[in-house]
Amino acid sequence: MSWTHLILLLVVAFAVNVPLGQWRSRQRKLSPRWLLGIHAGIPLIVLMRLIWDLSPYVIPAEVAAIVGGQILGARWRQLRRTTGVSAVSREPIAE
Repeated sequence: MSWTHLILLLVVAFAVNVPLGQWRSRQRKLSPRWLLGIHAGIPLIVLMRLIWDLSPYVIPAEVAAIVGGQILGARWRQLRRTTGVSAVSREPIAE
C-alpha cells in the first residue's frame, strides 16, 4: 500500500464532500436530492481505491473523511447564513 495514494485519496474524499455537504444542507431531508448529495462522491472514491489497489482496510478512513467533509460543508454554509458574511471575501452576502 502506498501511503501517498492513501493520503491523496483521503484528501480528495474530504475535499469533494465539502461542496456536496453545502448543497445537501439546502435539500429537504431524506429527499432524492438529499440522498444524491450524500452519495454523489462515492463512485470517484471507490474508483480511486480500485485503480490504486488499496486495501479494503482503508474504507473506515474513507468514510471518516467523507462524513467530515459533509459535516464541514453543512456547517460552513450554516455559518455563512447566520453571520451574513462570505467566508472567502468578507463581503456581505446578497440573498
